[in-house]
Amino acid sequence: MVVFYPTQMSADALHFTLRPRRAASAFSLVEVLVSMAVVALLLVLLLQTLESTTRVTRISNQRMDAVQQARIIMDSFHTDFANIVTKNGLTAFVSADANGNSRLAFIARGRGPNVSGSDESRFLAVSYELDGHTLKRKVSPVAWNSLDLVGAAIQNAVSSTDVAELAAGVLRFEIVAVLDDGTITALSQTGAWKTNSLNGVAIAGLYSALVLDSPKNVRHVQSLHIAVATVGVPLLSQTGTSTLSTLLGPATDGTTPYEVWSNIISSGGISSVPVPARSSLFIDQRCYNFK
Repeated sequence: MVVFYPTQMSADALHFTLRPRRAASAFSLVEVLVSMAVVALLLVLLLQTLESTTRVTRISNQRMDAVQQARIIMDSFHTDFANIVTKNGLTAFVSADANGNSRLAFIARGRGPNVSGSDESRFLAVSYELDGHTLKRKVSPVAWNSLDLVGAAIQNAVSSTDVAELAAGVLRFEIVAVLDDGTITALSQTGAWKTNSLNGVAIAGLYSALVLDSPKNVRHVQSLHIAVATVGVPLLSQTGTSTLSTLLGPATDGTTPYEVWSNIISSGGISSVPVPARSSLFIDQRCYNFK
């Protein structure tokens, strides 16, 4: 049997020291305010970055829209000029509207229903003109045995209901002639290189016929420079965009529309136009030879 005897404990062993409890750590009011300010600043920077990226993307898309419009127009011209008929005295017919934009009409090889609707025509009267900001291509079938091919090339095409709207964001559509000696001349100028009658037939509708062949020492047209200025279609509803049509003035003798418009842009002539419209603006010019 084991017996345990109590032992005597000293007073020191029974003495407990009570220490004050340490307060829990926390952020001060100043630290919270500084953290909130930093977070707010980061949010502002993030929103500005997103807004800038969205704006750049939008302008880029509008620029691509303007480029695509010009490409569609030029591709259409390329196809039509490859089939233009210039034999038997036929030629291209040109005019201009009140704003200095060009009109163009001619006969091209192409398939379509005949005037009577019974046969298939091998020729089409084609016209291009700017209606507001929409460049329209009109076509009408022509019978080759028509007594008035000159009238058919103009009247049939201009009055045709077969209309294709090639582009809806066109600010300028301008054509200049290149003569056989290399001289560049505006269609508004006069000279032996264009006439108001062809084969004894008066040309209606304020159109003039381009002289594509002539006796020696008489100037004639060798090719055309066709130029367009386009913007993204949504921008046309913004204030100030339509003024580009006026600011991009017409070409003068010795210069092409591209040269004139490029000089206006580089010299700050369109600085009053809103930035999105200026950034979207696209100008294109091609040369089309008759021979």
